[in-house]
Amino acid sequence: MQDDSVERVPAATRKAITGPLPSAAETEPSDKPFEYRPSIVSYFDILGMKTLLGDAGSDAGKVAEILQTTRRFSRPDIDAEEEFGWTFVNFSDLVLRTVPILSEVNLKHRLGVVFYELSDLADIQVNLASKNVLIRGAVTLGDITVDRDLVFGPALATAYLLESKRAIFPRIIVDQLVLQGLKKLPVLRAHDYKQEMAYIRRLIRRDVDGNWFVDYLRYALDNSDDYSQYGKFILHHRSLVLRQLSESGALDGRTREGRNRRAKAAWLRSYHNRHVRILSAIRLKQETGINRAELVV
Repeated sequence: MQDDSVERVPAATRKAITGPLPSAAETEPSDKPFEYRPSIVSYFDILGMKTLLGDAGSDAGKVAEILQTTRRFSRPDIDAEEEFGWTFVNFSDLVLRTVPILSEVNLKHRLGVVFYELSDLADIQVNLASKNVLIRGAVTLGDITVDRDLVFGPALATAYLLESKRAIFPRIIVDQLVLQGLKKLPVLRAHDYKQEMAYIRRLIRRDVDGNWFVDYLRYALDNSDDYSQYGKFILHHRSLVLRQLSESGALDGRTREGRNRRAKAAWLRSYHNRHVRILSAIRLKQETGINRAELVV
């Protein structure tokens, strides 16, 4: 998907985190003033955490395994922490990632930070779905500070509201501020606007309610090492959809929890089936032996 004429910084060197925030004892005293940093802010959490805790009962290991899996796939590499200033904060089932857009390295090299963050989010969803974990979240653009033992800022508030009020389903929605910023702010792109959007349009999809969201199934199709690998993933995703439909269908649809779970499962089914329709039935059969009709839920 990349333009060979413009070299992007390799993934191994472009990702960075601050890791768990240090305790107050480790940071005080400090005369350094707090400052907002314009950043791409991604905020997401695990869906069904309440159900997970209930099913696990006294077995904390089951819960810990899922939380550790989420942390492992969500946490960027640590190699370029100081150079890039990318941060990662994790508390229980919540994950916050920030990408400063005015870092020295981004101003110098124009990394294409939106493209890379959306790619990372899609990759996280693919890996977690493979482990039967679904997440919901939002990515926005704005001011935030992640310093010492404090995390705050308008962008965090926006991301939280988008995740809790608008995402609703197992999707990561992309705030219009991000898409508008791509056109207005060259620092968010590695190429001209039209070319950058050509790449990004393969990472996002517009939903029926008008919200753009990270299209992780399309990402899996575009980035699998081979079609056979993709075939295994989409079959697994189908089984995940069926599992969600079965579990939600067993709940009382008259309760709020029942209605919410059924709505999420129905959305996941619709998203899965819409993706299946774009697949080449001939190529799918030739390279994986799977009949496209078998993938429809």
